[in-house]
Amino acid sequence: MKTIGKLKIGMMGVVNTTPDSFSDGGQFNTPESFKRQLEVLKDVDILDIGAESTAPFANPITAPEESDRLTVVDFEAIKAFPKVSIDSYHLETVRNFAENYRGPGELIWNDVSGVFGEKTRELLEEFPQMSYVFSHTHVPDKSQTSFHMEYLGELNVAEKFRDFLDHGLKYKVYLDPCFGFSKTREQNHELIEQLPELIREFEHDFIIGISRKSFLRFTDLPKDDPQLILETEVHQSVILSKLIDQLKDLDRTIYFRMHDPVVYNALTRF
Repeated sequence: MKTIGKLKIGMMGVVNTTPDSFSDGGQFNTPESFKRQLEVLKDVDILDIGAESTAPFANPITAPEESDRLTVVDFEAIKAFPKVSIDSYHLETVRNFAENYRGPGELIWNDVSGVFGEKTRELLEEFPQMSYVFSHTHVPDKSQTSFHMEYLGELNVAEKFRDFLDHGLKYKVYLDPCFGFSKTREQNHELIEQLPELIREFEHDFIIGISRKSFLRFTDLPKDDPQLILETEVHQSVILSKLIDQLKDLDRTIYFRMHDPVVYNALTRF
C-alpha cells in the first residue's frame, strides 16, 4: 500500500486461469505457471483470481467448467496474500472457492455481474468473513454477464451505487465503476472524467480497473502484440497519474486493478 498525500493506493494484481482472456489468456492455466505468477505478484495488496473471460463477446462457461479451471490454484500459497479475490458471477464457483480458501486474509467476492439479489445476499451471509465488490453494469441477471455489451444504457454509476448501498449491508463493500462493462467507448472516457467526483461522494474503498482495456487502444494491432500492450499501459499511467493528483487530498483508499506490478510501482514511486 502506498500513500500519496492523504490518498492510500493499493494494487489488485490479476491472474487469470483462462485460455482466452484478452490480457493473459493461456499463460497461467497450469499449476506450475500459476505458482510462478504468484511470485511475480507477491507484493500486491489484493490477489484477484479469475477463471472466465468476460471481455466483450467472449463465450460464457458454466460454473463446473469454471471450477475445473480453478483446480490449478494453490490454496496454501495464496494464503500468504493479505487479501484474495475470486472474480466470478457464478454463485457455485464462489461457494466452492470460499470453502477451499479458509485463509487468514480477507476473502473478497469480485462480482462483475453488478446484480445483487437474494441469492447473492444469502451466499454472503453463509460466509460472513467474505467482502463484496459491487460492479456497475446494466445486465438484468447474472446469467447475462458475458453479454454485458448487449445491455447498454445511461452512465448512471452514482445512482446505481446509491441504490445498492441502500440495502443496509452488513459486510465490507468495495465499489467498482466497472470500466468496459455495459459501456460504449465514449462512456468509458466520460467515466474517467467523472471518477474524482464519484470517489469523493462515496466513503467506500474503490477498485479501478482500466489495465489493458480495449477502449485505451489507438492502433489496430493483435491483442497480444507487445506494442499494443505497451500503448495501453502508457495510456493507463497517464489517466491514473491525473486521478492521483486530483484526489491526493482525500483520506480514502483506492485499489488499481492491474496486470503488471512494474507499472504500478512506477506510477506510485513518489
